[in-house]
Amino acid sequence: MPTPRSFVAGSAVSRVVVAAIATMALLVAFAAPAPAEAQGSVLVGNNLIADPPLQLDFKRDRAQAFTTGNVSDGYTLTSVQIGVATGGAPANYTMKIVSAGASGPGAQVIGTLKPPSSLRPGFANSFTGSVDLDASTTYYIVLDLKTSHAAVQLKATQSVQENPGSAAGWSIGNSSHKRSVDDSGSWTGDHTLKVIMSGYSRAVPVLDRAAIDGATLVLNYDNDLDAASGTAAGQFAIKADGGVGRAATGISISGRQVTLTVPRVAPGQTVTVSYAKPGTSRLKGVNQLEVGGFSDHAVTNNTRPLVSNTGQAVGSPINDSYDQAQAFTTGTNAGGYKLTSIAVRLLFRSAHTDWDVQLWSSSGTKPGSLLATLNKPASVTDGLNIFWASGTGIDLAAYTTYWFVWNNHSVADQVRMYVIDTGSQAEDWGGAPGWSIGDRGHLRMALSTGSDWKFTRNRMISVHGYSKQGRTGTVPGGFPGGGGGGGG
Repeated sequence: MPTPRSFVAGSAVSRVVVAAIATMALLVAFAAPAPAEAQGSVLVGNNLIADPPLQLDFKRDRAQAFTTGNVSDGYTLTSVQIGVATGGAPANYTMKIVSAGASGPGAQVIGTLKPPSSLRPGFANSFTGSVDLDASTTYYIVLDLKTSHAAVQLKATQSVQENPGSAAGWSIGNSSHKRSVDDSGSWTGDHTLKVIMSGYSRAVPVLDRAAIDGATLVLNYDNDLDAASGTAAGQFAIKADGGVGRAATGISISGRQVTLTVPRVAPGQTVTVSYAKPGTSRLKGVNQLEVGGFSDHAVTNNTRPLVSNTGQAVGSPINDSYDQAQAFTTGTNAGGYKLTSIAVRLLFRSAHTDWDVQLWSSSGTKPGSLLATLNKPASVTDGLNIFWASGTGIDLAAYTTYWFVWNNHSVADQVRMYVIDTGSQAEDWGGAPGWSIGDRGHLRMALSTGSDWKFTRNRMISVHGYSKQGRTGTVPGGFPGGGGGGGG
């Protein structure tokens, strides 16, 4: 905790009047106040610092220094919470924010904050208002008493630390000051008051980072946003792998985050996001400054598969003179799942379109019957290729085995494309609970229609989707649940 640079040590009333007063009250009530969301976030505090209990009386004026951060546009202070050890309902006192003098609080009052109706033990004692502060400047919180309140005790600390996560550059002075009640005389030193200070910088919010998991995209800004901005979700759009822009369909704004519902992406896709600033209802900060538009901002894709083995050691390519199949088993979610896509590791040799990637049921230890055909990508390349389910996806039951099937409809022995296998029977880390990939793949000659499937090594696939209840893995930055359940 740096030392602040200035710190050294009834009767009859006519109906007309009543009506006028009532009208004025309504006008005040419906005037446009600062929105509730403009409270901002915590700038600095020391309430979380663990040290022996220490109390200061509320029988005299008290002052606590603090220094603002380095955002050049300055800040707006909206709330100061003071720690109270013993509560009460003191009257005839104010909280002021004043300049710093040569050896303590200065004479210039920067602003005042409204006190709560009473002081309760803890930190739920908010003095609220709106006070503009310059950057990198020391000020004082002054509790200016007109009468002594001996019953009330304030929390204090001998520590010189602030809470972790305080805004950059903000600090609380290493001690406080005191003087006699309602006195304009000199101040003397005392222990540091425990306080929490909230507000926001007056800078335009700028997009800091973006992350997506499936269909949930979170944008993190460097300043607090106005939750009442009214910005339409459709002003935001994403691109996956450089494709056409697709608009968001849902939006919520809270704190410094915009959370969007967007068209689902698959693991491994390169994603960008854009914001087209509309003519009205623009995204704003709590300081009412409008957020700028942007194009193709990089997004961290944290989408994880339900189950995958594409991260295992690459084995041998199996040519397309065969139909090929790989079993996978769903997990523990009782409501079932939606399959949205399957990625397959391929080796491409020449144009070949007379084939499909399909989802089949299971019959014993072999593929059963066709359930759905997935949509092919516009072009096939070496490596992982994603095949998408139509609509919102394919319903899958819990605890059920299904088959990925590469079904070749052309004349056998064309050898123009290869499905890559692996000798590993392990799944990649991070799959959904209970999901697994079978320990062996199957193949049969292309154009076959029977059940003459033969064992072979595992095909390299990645199954994508989500649970239909209590969705798994929708928080950008992680995917709960650990790895798959082992080979089936």
